[in-house]
Amino acid sequence: MTHAAGQPVGEIMSLFEDPRYIWRETYFVVFPRSQRPDHRAARRLLDRLARDYQLTQERLDAQGRIESFTLKDPSGSSAMDVCYVTGSDVTEQLEEFARDLTSAPISETDAQRLKTLQSCDARFEVFHFERRDLSDSAEDDEEEWLDPAALFDVLRILRQACHGLAIDPQSGTFVG
Repeated sequence: MTHAAGQPVGEIMSLFEDPRYIWRETYFVVFPRSQRPDHRAARRLLDRLARDYQLTQERLDAQGRIESFTLKDPSGSSAMDVCYVTGSDVTEQLEEFARDLTSAPISETDAQRLKTLQSCDARFEVFHFERRDLSDSAEDDEEEWLDPAALFDVLRILRQACHGLAIDPQSGTFVG
């Protein structure tokens, strides 16, 4: 099986490269680097979900911890590329997020999350995609609604696996 670019579908490294998927949004799950889960922990949590997710393109480091993976919800219209990121970019962005969050009054829940955020130095970037029919027009894409259930399931699972926090970087808010 090949996609429009002529590459075998099995060799696609990212959903960004697959014309059947359109990127919709990005979320972060931030956590202390020491809490980075191995693939077995994430797999156990995913297996408890009611949906029949397809886990592909799984990449692990030498210790069996998650580097990246692609997750597809075949019963829905969404898929996600998830990748692990650490370094000064992450810590600087989290410091900026904390400053922005405290520039206005915050809830007690967000104050607790802010304390947790101070120990975070790594993140999973969750790129959310919508599967589309290649014969659909751009007008059809705008009229359809993407069910976010799969995305929120994955954010919850990743939060649990690494004892982290989910963030919507577009709105600058915590999720879940």
